[in-house]
Amino acid sequence: MINKALTITGVLALALCSICACRNEKKQQTIDTISIVKTKVDTVSVNTKPDNKLTYPEPDFPTSGNKIEELIPQYFDIDMEASGDLNHDGLEDMVLVLINTRDTTALRPTLVVLKVGDAYSVDAKSFAVIEPKYREDGYQNYDFEDVTID
Repeated sequence: MINKALTITGVLALALCSICACRNEKKQQTIDTISIVKTKVDTVSVNTKPDNKLTYPEPDFPTSGNKIEELIPQYFDIDMEASGDLNHDGLEDMVLVLINTRDTTALRPTLVVLKVGDAYSVDAKSFAVIEPKYREDGYQNYDFEDVTID
């Protein structure tokens, strides 16, 4: 009797598996397939506008001059300046923040100028120290700006 019950249970389990398998085949036939299309993007020709780029080529900065005005390239003016003894030699050195007179949204070069005897020498320059004075929409970036030497 136990063998007969096991046989009936086995047959029922086999029938149940067969029915479920048939249902799966019907479901698989109705599923839509999605094709994947791979596209290659040419990143070289994509037009992106980098932030804070130099609109005009970097000017040639003189390395030394007898007057501060001789260190300022064409189309630039002094926007901010500070005086103090940077290298502790007893002479008054300067930090100059320049502004492009043709484009006030351009990056502002900052010059560290050391006094050497009766002349001035550009010790360092950077376009990354001070942000542009004006944004693209014409508004000033900061209400108050100042450069100091402590």
